[in-house]
Amino acid sequence: MLTFRPLALSSLATVITATSLTVTASESTHLETLQVTGQPLPDQELTTSDLDKNIRSVYRLDLDAIDHPATRIEDLAFTIPGAQEGVQDSGFSTSMIIRGFPVTRPDYNGLPDIQRLFVRDLHTVESIEILSGPDAIMRGISSPGGSIRYIGKLPEFERKTTVGAQLSSYQPFQEHNGSRLTLDTTGPLGEQVAYRLVAASQDIDLQPNDTAAQRNHVLGGLTWQYHDLGEIRLESEYQENRQPYLFGTVITSEGEPIYNHYFHSPDQESKRQYKRHAVDWQQRWKPSEKNKFKVSGRYAHSEVKRQDELIGFWSRLDDETLSGYYTDVADDYQQTSWQLQLDWKHDGALSHRGLILLDQHTESFTLDRTQSLWDSSVTDPPWGDWAFFIKTDNPNFQPLSNDGLQPINAKDAFSTSWQDKNENTTQGLAAAYQIGTHWGQRNVDWTVGLRYNEFEQTYARNSDQLPVVMKADGLSWQWGFRLDVTENLQFRLAQGLSRQVAANGRRDKEGSFLPPEENLLSEISLAYAQANQKAQITVYHIEKGKIAEADQSVSNEEISDLGFTPFKLTGSQTSMGLEGIYQYSNEAFYFSALASYLETTDDRRGFEGSQFPGVAKSTGSLTAGLHKTLNNGAKLRPWYSLRYVGKRYADTANEVEADAFLLHSLGLSLTKENSRISLVVNNLLDEEYVSYLSSTDTVYQGDRRRIWLSMETTF
Repeated sequence: MLTFRPLALSSLATVITATSLTVTASESTHLETLQVTGQPLPDQELTTSDLDKNIRSVYRLDLDAIDHPATRIEDLAFTIPGAQEGVQDSGFSTSMIIRGFPVTRPDYNGLPDIQRLFVRDLHTVESIEILSGPDAIMRGISSPGGSIRYIGKLPEFERKTTVGAQLSSYQPFQEHNGSRLTLDTTGPLGEQVAYRLVAASQDIDLQPNDTAAQRNHVLGGLTWQYHDLGEIRLESEYQENRQPYLFGTVITSEGEPIYNHYFHSPDQESKRQYKRHAVDWQQRWKPSEKNKFKVSGRYAHSEVKRQDELIGFWSRLDDETLSGYYTDVADDYQQTSWQLQLDWKHDGALSHRGLILLDQHTESFTLDRTQSLWDSSVTDPPWGDWAFFIKTDNPNFQPLSNDGLQPINAKDAFSTSWQDKNENTTQGLAAAYQIGTHWGQRNVDWTVGLRYNEFEQTYARNSDQLPVVMKADGLSWQWGFRLDVTENLQFRLAQGLSRQVAANGRRDKEGSFLPPEENLLSEISLAYAQANQKAQITVYHIEKGKIAEADQSVSNEEISDLGFTPFKLTGSQTSMGLEGIYQYSNEAFYFSALASYLETTDDRRGFEGSQFPGVAKSTGSLTAGLHKTLNNGAKLRPWYSLRYVGKRYADTANEVEADAFLLHSLGLSLTKENSRISLVVNNLLDEEYVSYLSSTDTVYQGDRRRIWLSMETTF
């Protein structure tokens, strides 16, 4: 276990790239970070404050204002500047790419969300904040592109219950192949206590192959306002997920994707259970009119139980066949996070804000895995009892079943069984300070910050003794500047250097731990806002350096003598791009347009300056809709959405290219009093396209045309 050092440290100074998806947005009830842009901290009351009336400092998705059906954040990637869907763990984990880099750690209500093969159901979420680039450093998040911050549904003292149902089908008038039920109820339990219960259950067949994806999620919470300026919140949630591994499709040696086939054995089964318990405490006080303080503490513990029995593939993008393996996995995962934070605000001719943050995040898991390996020397039938092949141009899964594979024998040269034990601990100490002034409705401010992180990993295979295998520490810094050029025009500039202590931490051949990766982040933006429209353009540059890779100069005999695989520092990765957003809304019409362009370069050994695989240079979206009030008072809302994703390379050599795609969607909703019914057609023209793509994972076909019918009522 690591110990904290008495250092005066800090972090966070940034500029974030957008505005809310709605023209009128309210400030979050949670003071999660000190934003570089100088927006006022939330009031010291425990209610939501609409303090940021013009331009927000983080890109916020208010889910109630989004018409497009979504059950996970990847469904909303087209609404976020610079974001693309990723592919990770065959869809078991949240996977987003921001500014060319994968998001490494989403947060939920201020603490790390469940990090092990978890997809958060968006029904438990009130809003989503995207912290791009420098702003994510405050929380010790290592992704240079940014992070995702979920603002969960909290207990309220106004009684309200909402129930909903969704049905979906691939074609009109066919039997439905998707259903979803939701419940959200909240209200008081006396004068000081409020509750909230949220539940969602879905059973949806994924196209093609009608692969079943089942998920049940329940969340319950209690809030006790023991004082006008103090509260304690308890929260527990449970999720059961039966979505199987999807091994996607492939791209042939001619560069053509094979559509309408998931490489998925019908006999495989995956069972995963998630539990999370959290407590949140906040106490505010106001010693004078000009000085306000808040101290807060958070704690969360999560457990993941996983039992997988599956048939998978050692797939490559240009193979004519896929070689197979059988795996039986039992996974016991534990996660504990806590955080202490002190915030201070002083109002006057010069405004001052500051925070000090102390946090720790620990992950430990025991992984029991039994797996049959592929013997590359066996190329003809019957391929043994533990290996098989699938022809990619005409896949046939019927003969494949787990029953046809022999039990694993650990003595078999081509099969193995093992147990991994692992514990990772990251802890940090951070502080940030902001000074600003204002004249009229115009503001100028400057923010500086530092953060110190320590990381340690212990690991062993088939042993209860866990030696330290990775260790690192690092100091990150940021600064940011904001100026209201006019009452409607705002200029922002930010820069930061984050050190990813969890990324390296490995030893070189001399036995010394390598220094952490470094990300140098810079961005500049200009934003314009009026009562009914907003626009923002952002330019950014990211350089990721000190990346470690296995030292190829060390022989297998030397590795055996060392007892570990040595690493060395290699080249760098660079991402630079331009993001733009425009939004307009009035009583009768709304319009939103997003566009992003980025250039990526990988200068690591063996990549020779290639572009990042799976990352499109250009993306964009357009959404337009009408507001119409009928004679009976009902509100009609038709809308249209267009999404574009440019060409992407499917390999690190940049030789195989995936085509760009363009998707059209339509929707219509009717709201009367407290009830709403909506009809959505996603992928109107039923386009075949590659949605998720990377060089290390398989390729995923995007969802074909799907028709959603949704009903919801509140009482």
